[in-house]
Amino acid sequence: VYDKDAPHLKEEVWKLIDDQKLPVLGICYGLQEMCHTLGGQVELGKKREFGNASLIVNRDTSATGSSPAKKACGSSPLFKDIDETVQVWMSHGDKVTKLPEGFHAIAHTGSCEYAAVENKERKMWGVQF
Repeated sequence: VYDKDAPHLKEEVWKLIDDQKLPVLGICYGLQEMCHTLGGQVELGKKREFGNASLIVNRDTSATGSSPAKKACGSSPLFKDIDETVQVWMSHGDKVTKLPEGFHAIAHTGSCEYAAVENKERKMWGVQF
């Protein structure tokens, strides 16, 4: 998404989403596009991730001692009734390294701290898998 010729949604689409408060689920590149466009950061990962990964769903990580990277306000509705650890398929070389304002990590893997993110107020979710 950071390449000068990378495809992006038009500004008008993002404006429509905000104006009508439409829910968004960004999947893989969609997560990266959402975070990049809304003020986060996407960078080349240290290693390409391809294959099975153990996704750890963040459960009420707002407790004392939580890192800001994993801070979330309770469990996300995206993972309601989902086990705390699930197998997912990852296929990416880039990854989100900084979240846009208002977003929180809701799941992570051993090598991807933002494997799933949300902004409840804006009704936006994203998954890297």
